[in-house]
Amino acid sequence: MGIDKSKIIFIDSDTYSSASEALTFCIPTLQEGTFIILDDYYSYRGSERRGVARAFSEFVDQSRIKIRQVFTYGMGGVVYIVSEIF
Repeated sequence: MGIDKSKIIFIDSDTYSSASEALTFCIPTLQEGTFIILDDYYSYRGSERRGVARAFSEFVDQSRIKIRQVFTYGMGGVVYIVSEIF
């Protein structure tokens, strides 16, 4: 027995590798309307090529989803919603 669907995914990771592994684990559970909360998204001075931001960008490409940003919070958190799955 495993996780079939996710309504909320919360990733609290400071590094690319751990965020990437966690996000990859979640791919089969995605559905339209899933919220993805990413803590530390703007780490590494806001670089899109490092950390959680890089892992999330690769995750979106790999999982073939369309996302929309819902809001930001705190010093670097971002919330997205899955709006479409291809």
